[in-house]
Amino acid sequence: MAQLLGHRFPGNVRELENLMERCVALNPGGPITRDLLPEGVGPAPEPAPGSLPAPLAIPPEGFDLEAWSQALKGYFLRRALDEVGGVKTKAGKRLGMTFRAYRYWLAELGGVEALPEHFPWPSAFPPPALDEGSGTDGPKEA
Repeated sequence: MAQLLGHRFPGNVRELENLMERCVALNPGGPITRDLLPEGVGPAPEPAPGSLPAPLAIPPEGFDLEAWSQALKGYFLRRALDEVGGVKTKAGKRLGMTFRAYRYWLAELGGVEALPEHFPWPSAFPPPALDEGSGTDGPKEA
């Protein structure tokens, strides 16, 4: 049961229905066990510590976290809007926010046209040039 509860079922109810039909066909009248479920059904395994997928690792040259996080917000705003057929109220709900909050972020990021269509990888956001005299390296010696 935990395997089924942990799976996201991207195909929604139809995918769950097909999975149940498969289990019944493979084991009529018997219990549904893990060995009846196809590979990939269940929660995603936790990555080992220090083994993030390469695209989400910090690039060796660093990156602009602030610009990337804005682009990431925009990506998910657009994706949610696309997935619900352009209805902003539903897109906001999908992201756990009100219509007003969704509309605010949409305007803040420059409108639908300005939102990225593809996932923004950190490597696409080079670090900004920093003034050597600024930063938070601690107190300066007098």
